[in-house]
Amino acid sequence: MNDFESFSALHFAIEYKGMSELRNNYPVLVGSIGLKNIDLINKKANLGYWIGEEDWSRGIATEYVGLIIKYAFSSDLGLREVIDYVFPENKASIRVLENNGMKKKGEVNEYHKLSKRYRNSLKYAIVRDSVSLD
Repeated sequence: MNDFESFSALHFAIEYKGMSELRNNYPVLVGSIGLKNIDLINKKANLGYWIGEEDWSRGIATEYVGLIIKYAFSSDLGLREVIDYVFPENKASIRVLENNGMKKKGEVNEYHKLSKRYRNSLKYAIVRDSVSLD
């Protein structure tokens, strides 16, 4: 069963407003964002996102992380907590999370499939009660 059928993850493409004008009037994928490990019983999920390097520092990640947090806490999903893990050296991503109200909850040492080794990650989380859904 895939993520969609099991409702264990939701993935969204990010098209940045105005980028089509800069790139020959074609829709431009600048990144991806989603929720994974969706746990409807405990009402929590992990956040994940990436933005292509040429589109860094445009505020795209900050905007879309805010949108996905609001969606996670909306009546559509009804989650109560969103969690993200970030490497300590990724200062830009830490700012994105903190700018969206996520708080550092601790540090974990876990196996990272991309680098195929154990690496420390910072755990960030936000709970529904701390977010205005207006």
